[in-house]
Amino acid sequence: GFLLGHKLPEVKPWEYFKRRLYTTFRPWVFWAGLYTLIKLSFYDHITLKDIGWQIYHTTFLSNYWFVINFLFALGIILVFQKHFQSRWFFCFILLCSLFYAANLYFKWVSSNHTTAIFGYIFYIWVGIQVSVYRNKVIAFIESIRWRWFVLAVIISFLFTMAEGKFLVGRSLDCLSSLRLTNQIYSLVVFFALLKIHLPISPSWMNVRTQTYGIYLLHWPILETVKYFVTGAGAYLFSVSRLEFGDHGFFYIPSPFLRCCLWG
Repeated sequence: GFLLGHKLPEVKPWEYFKRRLYTTFRPWVFWAGLYTLIKLSFYDHITLKDIGWQIYHTTFLSNYWFVINFLFALGIILVFQKHFQSRWFFCFILLCSLFYAANLYFKWVSSNHTTAIFGYIFYIWVGIQVSVYRNKVIAFIESIRWRWFVLAVIISFLFTMAEGKFLVGRSLDCLSSLRLTNQIYSLVVFFALLKIHLPISPSWMNVRTQTYGIYLLHWPILETVKYFVTGAGAYLFSVSRLEFGDHGFFYIPSPFLRCCLWG
């Protein structure tokens, strides 16, 4: 949202969204598809049900969930671009995020944050607003001393960890990114990052052009490594690859090797 803010008045919504589909969704389909095929290779016998489940898992439960959520939220933002400054739009998208925070306790719908397609629209809106009013926002941030920011980050972090611990056993997604304390913590960190004037990314890395590629590529690489590790474990303990992948800890007594397997 912050990166989109200065572009929004200059672009036609549909043209911008089509460009996003081309640059974001097209490579996502390729790498998410490859990831799905790697996951299916773990099965000894593949059924249509297995294929359907793995496609659903990749789309909504794996690390690839973020792109679908992002494109949906971006589409809503672009459709309602003319209503950006209206109170009803602000209230609606804020209530959506708060609804998912409350849903962790009341379980009205699925509590998994990866399927919360209305939960992140508000934060794209916030990013756009900060970008539009950048000078005023940064001037306000600069007026706050660093010690208060550090204190706010520490306190909000402790609260979000405490809520996560409290939700263990009470929610299916105890570490949901949409729990209320985590939403507050994320905003605090975002504004703290705006206050940092030093480069925080590696000098050898072009963040804008390389981050998305790393995001798409790292999961298939990890799954490929896992494929060979589980294959070796299945061979050593005479069980199926799927069994060792799901319950490998039970076959390895060494805490050190268990940590390596978990990593």
